Amino acid sequence: MREVVRFSLVVAVCCGMVSCWAACARAEGEIDHSAYDAFLKEYTGDGLVDYAAVKEDLSSLRAYLDVLSDTSAVYYKTWSREARMAFWINAYNAVTIYAVASDYPIEPDSLVAGDRFPENSIGRISGVWDSVYVSLAGRPVTLNEIEHEILRKEFGDPRVHFALVRAAKGSPRLSQDAYEAGSLEERLEQDAVRFAEDYDKVRVNITQGKLYISEIFDWYADDFEVAAEEIPEWLGSYKKKTRGFIAFIASRTDEPTREAIMTRDL
Repeated sequence: MREVVRFSLVVAVCCGMVSCWAACARAEGEIDHSAYDAFLKEYTGDGLVDYAAVKEDLSSLRAYLDVLSDTSAVYYKTWSREARMAFWINAYNAVTIYAVASDYPIEPDSLVAGDRFPENSIGRISGVWDSVYVSLAGRPVTLNEIEHEILRKEFGDPRVHFALVRAAKGSPRLSQDAYEAGSLEERLEQDAVRFAEDYDKVRVNITQGKLYISEIFDWYADDFEVAAEEIPEWLGSYKKKTRGFIAFIASRTDEPTREAIMTRDL
């Protein structure tokens, strides 16, 4: 039997706030993410989370996650695509932060985990991605299910990979702003451009004739697939598997990198 983790509050003073937020969510349908936005602005900066400080006071993050847990599945189905997508992106990132902060500083569950993952990496928490279930919008889900079964499969937007924070050095930078339905399109594009222009994630070495890219593009190459009729002439010289993410990068990276990619000056 799978265990479903509910983010129940232990700080009594916050209970009234949770009830109010949950009631507002039920009355108005869509979720107000302002509480999570305030949390991000207080505990994050430069893409990093102050996990030690968060652990000292998990109540505000628990309160937000309780609101997500209390969200009616009936109301959820009536939301816009953007509202549903923002809900799951925020949920994924908030649950990830909660998981790391709760165990911080993280001790590896085994020697293998200790050797494989760096200090305080979320990877050191056994089963964190696929064995720990949380109740969100009326359904028990794991982090892997949120990412692969909901965000990737139901929404099909590859830019989501640059909005999800996996608490690892190679992951995208965590924004200090919660995702909202009204600005989702703009935010996703900003995330994608920021990632493609990050020298640590995408760079060209003309001397070596190589393009270095984040493993995210290789892991999820199918998500960036380009329809045959949309392949420009310059892209045809690349391997079929790489064409989608090569085109994605070229349309969002800096001019020198774009020029090198399109002319294959690699």
